[in-house]
Amino acid sequence: MSQLTQPAPAPADKPEEEIWRGRPSLRLPGLHLGLAVLVVVAVDAVIWLVAGSAGLLPRMILYAVLLSGVAVRGLIAQWSESYRLSNKYLYVERGILNRVTDQVDMRRFRDLRVRKMLIPRIVGCGDVVVISTDVTHSEQALRDVTNPDHVASMIRQVAESRRTSIVDVE
Repeated sequence: MSQLTQPAPAPADKPEEEIWRGRPSLRLPGLHLGLAVLVVVAVDAVIWLVAGSAGLLPRMILYAVLLSGVAVRGLIAQWSESYRLSNKYLYVERGILNRVTDQVDMRRFRDLRVRKMLIPRIVGCGDVVVISTDVTHSEQALRDVTNPDHVASMIRQVAESRRTSIVDVE
């Protein structure tokens, strides 16, 4: 006669572990700043040829303000976003004074898209767009990340392992 046995208890879900952390890269703002410096030097050279040294101080102040604006814009973009991938969730935090954190459960992962535009691609940056079945935020963009193909691969691996886990206890 066969003996009935109790099923083995379900294994506990693994604790959340950070796999990757990132921010928008400073490579792209650095490139923008370098191009702005080149434009300023070229424009000033033309003005110098036409007008000489007249109005040099106001021009230098104007150039300094313009270049500072380009640099600050890049730093604000870098400081205002951060990304974190764990073995369970993708967190996207936005804002400087008021922070908003969006959380994507990797079980809801549907697909992803890597966008590499010409200039960001030159410096090794791109966007990774995570598409999920979440009703409120079906797409989350990780903007200007360094090595976007590697980041996309890590996200896909986490989603696959999360989906194929035997038991998922929340």
